[in-house]
Amino acid sequence: MIIYIIYVIKYYDLEISDMEKKILIINANYYKKICKYLLEGAVECIERDGGGLLYEMVEAPGAFEIPGVLNLAIKSDKYDGYIILGCVIKGETDHYDFICQSVMNSILSLINDHDIACGVGLLTVNNEAQAMERADRNKKNNGGHAAMACLEMMKVRNLYKVLNK
Repeated sequence: MIIYIIYVIKYYDLEISDMEKKILIINANYYKKICKYLLEGAVECIERDGGGLLYEMVEAPGAFEIPGVLNLAIKSDKYDGYIILGCVIKGETDHYDFICQSVMNSILSLINDHDIACGVGLLTVNNEAQAMERADRNKKNNGGHAAMACLEMMKVRNLYKVLNK
């Protein structure tokens, strides 16, 4: 059975350009400069590797609001992939831990409950310098990595749609 699946995956090596799809970028812009860098990396990746995919961007006021925006977007049934961008910087209280855990758990639940293709570029860092290093597309480029994860997951979703026909 495993050999068959490998054969099918190679046979259906689907390209993003084979699909008529649209991506939504959810950008939590509480830290505007950091999120601008994340967005630049994501857009560059989509335009370079997305085969002409359309994308839209919506801003969330902060990381905590991301799951609500994602849930509304899923219910609109308008998008085939989602990229989540944002940043949470650790402060002096437990607030950071609660926000990071609740947001990531909520995002994961939405991904699994709705079988969506999603790339997550939500930085969880100790300080602004770490965030800038991870956000800058000429350095660690987490926005670009989130976009690539979304594109790859869109291919996987499309593969299983083909296999299940």
